[in-house]
Amino acid sequence: MVLSGEKDMKPLLPLITSAIPHIFGNSSTVFLTATAKQILFDGILVNCSIKDVAAKTLCTLVKAQGKDFEKVGKTAFKFSFFGTKNGTLQERLRLKRGIENILDLGRVVAWKEETRMSVWSGPRCNEFYGTDGSVFPPFLEDGVPIQAFAPDICRSLMVNYKDKTEYKGIKGNIYTADFGDPDNNPELKCFCTTPKTCLKRGVHDLTRCAGAPLVVSMPHFYLAHEDYVDDVKGLHPQKHLHEITLHLEPLTATPLVAYKRLQFNIKMKQVAKVNLMKNLPTVVFPILWVEE
Repeated sequence: MVLSGEKDMKPLLPLITSAIPHIFGNSSTVFLTATAKQILFDGILVNCSIKDVAAKTLCTLVKAQGKDFEKVGKTAFKFSFFGTKNGTLQERLRLKRGIENILDLGRVVAWKEETRMSVWSGPRCNEFYGTDGSVFPPFLEDGVPIQAFAPDICRSLMVNYKDKTEYKGIKGNIYTADFGDPDNNPELKCFCTTPKTCLKRGVHDLTRCAGAPLVVSMPHFYLAHEDYVDDVKGLHPQKHLHEITLHLEPLTATPLVAYKRLQFNIKMKQVAKVNLMKNLPTVVFPILWVEE
């Protein structure tokens, strides 16, 4: 809340700061201790029964903007990463069926009833490229990449051809994905919050997409800039555990093996006007990673 407010609602930062102890209880640290089940599904209680003016104002903002907050009674909410989700997309995708051109099979043409996004700063980043990842057009060619649109990160990813493989006697193509490097590929700069604040190689800034200072990467910052790995103790990126990879039978594009692995991080930094945050380092801090 503080990091979002510091970026988008600076005049309200003192109010947010004074409200947090009323809502979450007094704490000597920015970190919250809870079970994995609470953080992921059951939710962390946000107490909005307090009569304090600052707390009531902040709760009003939560009600208006908090799509990940579940209402519990009249004066409380619960926050979790996945508790408000039911395993389906919240917004509708429209895809090509490939009737006129089989190579258009599965191609995304609209999301949220819009034919292009308005999330990013440049037209290329706002376009839909490729399928939704559930189906791919047939007749795959060796060496030719494919693309897939991922609604949860508001962007399409290039999935590059790597090699041949075989799965239970079926020949296939191996494809892998990464988040690229804006320093070496200027076309990716429209994904940056501003052209001068691009993150380093191998991560994707979700601030514009999520409305919060979140960053997505591969688990343990696999293929990301070494600074991200060095800034956090205990990370050990490994190809076989943390890679995004897809194996497709080339004639029909039938998936043989697929691993979608994403790590969600928060852009943590010092906020001088908040006692709990005035000594924080600037770091991309891992929260959790998921594998599908």
